[in-house]
Amino acid sequence: MAQQPTWPRRVLQAAAIYNLVWGAWVILFPNHWFDLTGITRPNYPGIWQCVGMIVGVYGLGYWWASRDFAKHWPVIAVGFLGKIFGPIGFLQSAIEGTLPWSWGWMILTNDLIWWIPFGAMLYLGFKTNSDPRQVSVGETQENWSLAQANKFAKTARGESIDELSSKQDVLLVFLRHAGCTFCRETLDELKKARQQWQEQSLLPVVVHMGSIEQGVEMMKRYNLEDCPVISDPQCQLFRAYQLPRGTWKQLFGLRVWIEGFKAAILKGYGFGKLVGDGFQMSGAFVVRDGLIVRAYPSQDAADSCSWKPALTAVLAITLGIMSLEGTSAMAQNNTDRPSLNARESVGMDSIEISEVREGDRVVIAEQVGSSDGVVIEVHSTKGIGSCKLIRCKKDWPDKLILRMHTKGLEQIQLIIANCSKTYSGEFNSSRLQESWTEITQETNQAGETKTSSRQKEFESKLLRVMADSGKEVDPVRLPLEQGQYFQWTIPKAWLAEKNPSSIEIKWVDFFRN
Repeated sequence: MAQQPTWPRRVLQAAAIYNLVWGAWVILFPNHWFDLTGITRPNYPGIWQCVGMIVGVYGLGYWWASRDFAKHWPVIAVGFLGKIFGPIGFLQSAIEGTLPWSWGWMILTNDLIWWIPFGAMLYLGFKTNSDPRQVSVGETQENWSLAQANKFAKTARGESIDELSSKQDVLLVFLRHAGCTFCRETLDELKKARQQWQEQSLLPVVVHMGSIEQGVEMMKRYNLEDCPVISDPQCQLFRAYQLPRGTWKQLFGLRVWIEGFKAAILKGYGFGKLVGDGFQMSGAFVVRDGLIVRAYPSQDAADSCSWKPALTAVLAITLGIMSLEGTSAMAQNNTDRPSLNARESVGMDSIEISEVREGDRVVIAEQVGSSDGVVIEVHSTKGIGSCKLIRCKKDWPDKLILRMHTKGLEQIQLIIANCSKTYSGEFNSSRLQESWTEITQETNQAGETKTSSRQKEFESKLLRVMADSGKEVDPVRLPLEQGQYFQWTIPKAWLAEKNPSSIEIKWVDFFRN
């Protein structure tokens, strides 16, 4: 669970102090403001003093709410409503001439300057309280690993992802919530693409946040009764597949509004009741033998059909395997499902991933057609992130590849533990050129640290822009389009020299949020 920000506490305490001071001023000097603005003093100043008392009491409520703004959001909501209705009443009175426009200065300090922070606190409070990870005091909710999720998450028919993906490739489609217009579009498009996923021997498995009964009914509505559906109200499967909760831009950005109007109004998908976590992001994955072959996380809430590239990617994977395995693979019965020996080739037990920043997703995927390589998929929401890779076997894999799913790549670093050595790469967005620097730190007997650096040149590119089809993109245009990514092949010599126990990867996206 992410720690709550500290600024709401400071804002609410400032609002509390302001209200208490303003209330005391009005109670003790009820005619002062009338004299300052040049209007007649009220005949019954006690009424104006009552307003000061009410505002002062609000100050006590704000101070109380500052202890936990998410828990005490109703206090903030009532205050926010007052700060909306107050300016509306003043505007009407000023237009009618019963109050001078100079009273707008009070409206500015009492109401208008608090709109943005109070609105932001209500947004964060709703986001916090709707988080399914919230549990009772003293209880903790277990987070599944990917292996546990594939084993324990069951469809309405009682089948696990492990069981289903051992028989045929699974297209795991995660929905946001049942009332989401984009999720309705997802299911409708999935229905329309039936012939395509059947031809690719893909089995769609839909994950949603409603009850089992709601899931079954939802699939019937779109004539997808033959597709398994998994109920995940606590979002344990979402977290195991590292699908984050959305940012403000991902949920309410301009593109989301435009595409939402198209989907809900023009296409007729409409809206429904919110069921589940409205902040949860969606995505799709191709799973084979319990391992992720391809990952397609949604870039924003409007990215309703992120699973579509999987239809062509599976075919490319299969063709690539057959060409690498040679005639023995070609001689197999064409109805047989290609065998990848995925658990051996990927080496799920050879590398452990840790220290991934919130909102990022780093997973081990397959190195197609190779028994000695590991591919790591990196998806970064904010564009600035890092992760730690820990070696679990005697040596690092002979081939280590990172797929950076970013729109651009301003800088990427590999920091070698216990070696004082860093390899830093920069990608020139205008000339589409890469440059690498080896940075070494040495400490002498006096304890002084000396840093030296030298340029590194390679015969072939370490960074390539690839498409989901497996082909290199040429020409490259930034920002990268959906389905394109940077592929970074880490030179074996970097890790073989010292065989470090762990390495740290850092990246910066030129088009970061």
